[in-house]
Amino acid sequence: MNIGRHKLDGCKFLSSFYGSNIVGKFFKRIQSVSNIPKKCPVPGNELFEIRNYTILDSEYPPVAPALTYQILLQIEMDNKITADIFIEGSVIY
Repeated sequence: MNIGRHKLDGCKFLSSFYGSNIVGKFFKRIQSVSNIPKKCPVPGNELFEIRNYTILDSEYPPVAPALTYQILLQIEMDNKITADIFIEGSVIY
């Protein structure tokens, strides 16, 4: 099931990781298990990874249902896909 397609400014999104939104709650811990850049410009020809990251139950909205999900993010520059980001996870109670 495809539930949406959105375009946004990647540098603004990257800088929003430090905000108080949902992503911001995870970002400090994500930084400890990844090599994701903290700001733009993002270096080219480099593999960025998040490995062995587990979301703590205190970080996840309590009303979220148990589910398995897959997210594909495609980064475009000048209408050309320059990166694919694949996220897969499960919420288990």
